[in-house]
Amino acid sequence: MTKAIKKTSGLRYDIAIDWIELEIEFGAKTNFHTVQGEIRSILKLPIEIGLWVEPLDEGPGGAATVFRFKIQEPSSWRQLVNLVQKLHYKFSKGMPVISASLCKVTGIEIAFDIYGSSDFCVGQDSRV
Repeated sequence: MTKAIKKTSGLRYDIAIDWIELEIEFGAKTNFHTVQGEIRSILKLPIEIGLWVEPLDEGPGGAATVFRFKIQEPSSWRQLVNLVQKLHYKFSKGMPVISASLCKVTGIEIAFDIYGSSDFCVGQDSRV
């Protein structure tokens, strides 16, 4: 999700979400490898892209119902809603999402980049 802001005084500003961290609770236990694989599949992420998934209430055998994970550079809020809905459906045995508390944003990193034009800086566009 990137938002370009118009140029002002020879500067151009871009704002983007670098990553967003979500915490989700499922109605059934599973392991982080399975959740990680499902997120990768839903978002069509290549294996080279790292995907951090952490079980928060891990029990014997590594099964958990609460997971925290980061999504790098989400394309839209709709993409995140779709991801959460699909994960919840799969890992909660088809039960509908009944509470917003089952998923929450626990972290976010926002980039605010300022670029100088060739009139402002020597050479081509460069980050200030």
